[in-house]
Amino acid sequence: MANLASKTDITRGQITPNEDIAQLLAAVASLEAKLERLCETLTWHCFIIIAAWTVCLIAGIKYMLNT
Repeated sequence: MANLASKTDITRGQITPNEDIAQLLAAVASLEAKLERLCETLTWHCFIIIAAWTVCLIAGIKYMLNT
């Protein structure tokens, strides 16, 4: 009887389980794309920061060696 009741609820205009799954998969795909873009952005920012620190370190070492 419980199975019959759930089928009746679906026919009353409720979202079907397949639509729920499709919406969930779409949300997961959207989050995955956002996370991928975030990781790419963070990678570039980290690369730039490390490069800047390296330049400063080299400049500092050269300055210390010249004095």
